[in-house]
Amino acid sequence: MLRPRQLEFIATAAREGSTTLARATSRYRGFDKTKAPAAVFVPLVNVPAPDGDGLVAHALFTLRAADMTAHAGEVSFPGGHIDPGETAIEAAVRELREELGDDRIDVEILGQLPTVPGKNGKAVSPILGFLPDVDLTALEQTRSTAEVEAIFTVPLFPTLANPEFEMYREYELPVYHTPEARGVKIWGLTAFVMHGVMKDIIVPALRSQ
Repeated sequence: MLRPRQLEFIATAAREGSTTLARATSRYRGFDKTKAPAAVFVPLVNVPAPDGDGLVAHALFTLRAADMTAHAGEVSFPGGHIDPGETAIEAAVRELREELGDDRIDVEILGQLPTVPGKNGKAVSPILGFLPDVDLTALEQTRSTAEVEAIFTVPLFPTLANPEFEMYREYELPVYHTPEARGVKIWGLTAFVMHGVMKDIIVPALRSQ
């Protein structure tokens, strides 16, 4: 379970950034400025333990609808384009609320992480945050069915702290195979950002207590 004190440690670590994400960006040749920048929200949540004894720290993901024009049927974080006049944080929160179908959902921002290259060179800003009062059953009813096929969560420990690695072109990239994802592999930018968050922020922050 993520308690207030632990969230403070995570927020402090987030301000120091993720070397994993920063290194990847430094190796990249540059963002495509002809493409609108985007932001994704990386939601941390507490959910009931399987045995009903207390709460367990998870990350929340969405399974994109099968008829989406981009990333159809893939696992992702809530996110989308940053509209003119918006900050990355404002865009990530807006997209989170739109996709979950709840414009009043409470959000605690823990930090903005280094911008990373998305598909075709688009600049993507990950925003790490905590959702203190999440009712997953209710969200299944309110979710934007045009964008989201399903909403699910995955335990931070041990699952998200221990990715597998697969070769993609010349790179060894993290992936997650977990039953919560309904048989869909968590890979690409979503897995890469999650791995950076776990390796450089959450694990060191919780270990430092």
